[in-house]
Amino acid sequence: MSRFSDRLSTAQAASHSALTIGLAPELEKMPLPMQAHDDSFLPFGKAIIDATHDLVCAYVFDLAAYLSLGASGAVALERTLAYVPTPIIKILHGPFASVDYLRAFSESAFGVDGITLAIPNDALLTAYLTRSEYGVFVDASNGIHAEPLVALDREYPGQLGVYTLNSNPRTLSLLDPSCAQLRWHGEEITLASRASDFRDAVRNAALARRVTI
Repeated sequence: MSRFSDRLSTAQAASHSALTIGLAPELEKMPLPMQAHDDSFLPFGKAIIDATHDLVCAYVFDLAAYLSLGASGAVALERTLAYVPTPIIKILHGPFASVDYLRAFSESAFGVDGITLAIPNDALLTAYLTRSEYGVFVDASNGIHAEPLVALDREYPGQLGVYTLNSNPRTLSLLDPSCAQLRWHGEEITLASRASDFRDAVRNAALARRVTI
């Protein structure tokens, strides 16, 4: 299978975009049309994807938000991930801090293309980089040093990057310069409206923030 950077380049070429949308649903903030559903996370995610899939190169799924519902949230996450059309990239935002979650993002579980890590070290990074089709983004707010990452990137080319949460928009950046920086927007798109027009509002908000490449 192609390495992660090649898959991301394919997704960006298909959408001509670096726009990435983060999905972190909350029951209290659900648009009114979604409140008619007993389990609203799945129809909400599908509605966001239907409105934006031709505008984005990736979606980021917030694991904590989905697990706030327990088992039903995990099911909603799994089914929403499966709803994302090819070749859009799917990233699971844990962020993970140990190797115990290694299988969680494989095709036998959630089946995502990339993950975020919280506390980087060589052993942890190496464990998550063993398959070239997976991307790994390290939290840049932890004072990471560039040299170890560059060395690992030489060993596992096209897989390693960093992410930031304290910027607007948030970003995910591969060390591989062939891929554009992912511009990660969240509620400013997904909750552009809570009224019956929310699908149109979501699309308009995505169009306004789309970075054409």
